[in-house]
Amino acid sequence: MEERLGRIRGSVPGSRHAHWTVVFSEVPARLASRMPVAFKAQRLSAVWSVGLSFVPLVSPQTRHKLRLELFTLCDPQDRFEAERVIGAVAEAIDTTNTPILRGQVIGPLPPDAGVHAVYASLPRMFDGEFPTCQTEYGPVAVVWLFPIGPSEEKFIMAEGWQEFEKKLFRRFDIDPADWGRLSCC
Repeated sequence: MEERLGRIRGSVPGSRHAHWTVVFSEVPARLASRMPVAFKAQRLSAVWSVGLSFVPLVSPQTRHKLRLELFTLCDPQDRFEAERVIGAVAEAIDTTNTPILRGQVIGPLPPDAGVHAVYASLPRMFDGEFPTCQTEYGPVAVVWLFPIGPSEEKFIMAEGWQEFEKKLFRRFDIDPADWGRLSCC
């Protein structure tokens, strides 16, 4: 993860649990400039879970065991909101032992989260090997969470996650790392 998201700069106070924590880093400019997304921020922070993948989770649909880690990108000024959201989602996963799957909407979130909801997707802006990392425990799915608004949530529920991703990722003026961005739907 550090190869793509930058060296860990610290862990989030209060996020240390028995086997996982939330950490943050600054995404190196050389990496951000190669991503096929136009980031509004001059600098990007990454907030991610470490250790969540130690415990396999069971998919309610397929009954397969899955391991995953979460991450999000944001402007450094939005980092504390991102830390709260990643911590809350990791806590929910740890408590329920249920993985988050691509296309899933997590929300609505409490008002102090700073965003309406988050959406789970593949980390499209990285190379093809990043969505699944090989570890000593086996393959780990890397889940990219980014904020969405109420109209985007309604669109996903009505049209499906594939249509939402087509609409979102076709537009180069949309910055999924902008925690205050306007809706694309």
